[in-house]
Amino acid sequence: MEVEFQDNSQGWKNILKLIIPYFIIVGICQLIGLYFVGLPIDHYDNVVPTTKQLFIIMFCGLIGTLAVVWIFRKYVDKKTFISLGFQNVYKVKDIIIGFFFGFIIILAGFISLLLSNQIQFINIQFRPLDFILSLGLFLFVAISEELLLRGYILHNLMTSFNKYIALLLSSIIFSLLHAANPNYNLLGMLSLFIAGLIFGLAYIYTNNLCFLLVYTLVGTFSRELFSVLM
Repeated sequence: MEVEFQDNSQGWKNILKLIIPYFIIVGICQLIGLYFVGLPIDHYDNVVPTTKQLFIIMFCGLIGTLAVVWIFRKYVDKKTFISLGFQNVYKVKDIIIGFFFGFIIILAGFISLLLSNQIQFINIQFRPLDFILSLGLFLFVAISEELLLRGYILHNLMTSFNKYIALLLSSIIFSLLHAANPNYNLLGMLSLFIAGLIFGLAYIYTNNLCFLLVYTLVGTFSRELFSVLM
């Protein structure tokens, strides 16, 4: 009798295969975004982009992320794109919970920063267009990160490892991917790692990326709203 063994290492191997194509394709898409908004590619570090310019650049980056993940899910994993966490899109309960936690957590964080004098208001200017563009900007970032980190990386790690080991590994990757952020330090790295754990647990529990997207969108909206009203 012939016994067929399942290769549990394929999950993390597929992630390694993704790395170079991801940075190449997303990088090209963002360069296209820079070209369209008229920013100099060779002196980008010396320029402060406007909200509108960032909106376009991040949208191009999102297109690149969607393309890479779709290609790898279909032709490398040989599974459907929907199976990453979109098959439960109509679970109203998860959407409501995501809405609630997104609002409460951002509100608690904002108030704690306000009470500890980490936030100071010098002047308040409400620009409706910038407000809307900021929401779109952070939504693009949220979709890109959740699709890549939770949808693809964590999903594949769970086919190779225990789900909690996969959670730890994906949270480390999530934290390290933000290493280029301004003022990235040990505290920031730890905070991002904890955020990765929280997002990852939500994905493991619900298997629903829409839950995380609603959570992130509401959190972003709440942060922008609080910064205007308080």
